Amino acid sequence: DGYYQRALAIAAPSFGDRSSVVASLWAEIAAVQYRRGALADALASIDRSTAAREQLLGADHPDLVFNLVQRGRILDELDRLAEAATALARAQHITEARLGVEHRSLVAVLEDLGRVHGRLGDRPRARAELLRAIAIAATNGDAAMTATAESAFAEYLHGDGRPREALPYYLKALASYEALYGPEDPRLSAVLLDTGLAYLDLYQAARALPYLTRSIAVEEASSGATSLRLLTPLTALGDARRATGDRTGARAAWERALALPGAEVASPEEIAALQKKLGRAAP
Repeated sequence: DGYYQRALAIAAPSFGDRSSVVASLWAEIAAVQYRRGALADALASIDRSTAAREQLLGADHPDLVFNLVQRGRILDELDRLAEAATALARAQHITEARLGVEHRSLVAVLEDLGRVHGRLGDRPRARAELLRAIAIAATNGDAAMTATAESAFAEYLHGDGRPREALPYYLKALASYEALYGPEDPRLSAVLLDTGLAYLDLYQAARALPYLTRSIAVEEASSGATSLRLLTPLTALGDARRATGDRTGARAAWERALALPGAEVASPEEIAALQKKLGRAAP
């Protein structure tokens, strides 16, 4: 976010802390911090952007939807789920009131709301929101949005302990992404991982392996060979190799996951579980 910070240092004295230019810069800084995993910083930045936009535009302007969705996603990752749901519900209300009940912007809002309500245990509400997201995306004729909504619904089913029902939605979303973006686009990484995890949960480790391997390759190309985003796919790859009898390959994947810089601080529980697996798999 260095370039944005420099731009902010120039823009704030020139336009004022509550200007649209400064509000946009804080939103961009928040997005960069979010991608880096600096969640507390990202939350502070998006809140500064939102405060500026509210003062400039009012409390129900459509431009606030981006901020509220971003805030909801950050709070979701911080496990502050009730606050995430509040931010996203406000984004939904503004979109429906100002843009209409079938506007394409609702798709992303409903996907995020569905995920959060699923995590909060409100399964019927989550299901309704996610199915509505798919319907709105299809109504708008947007293949990319439809694929994303189908992937989100698959995640809901998978999280509800129904990987067999989730798998067709994952595979359909993956096929759409490949057709739209090509086989190596970064947007494929998450659905490749989820597909592999679904096969693992169905005790089909051999079928999981190619999806997990591809997910790792796509993520490496996008974020680097030492990205913390590799922790889960490497762990899953080790699980799949162990289940197919490849003890050496399993150890290699788990050891690489353990060696990721910052993994022990970012995911202590996952690292502890990995260490136990390695101990049990010792030659």
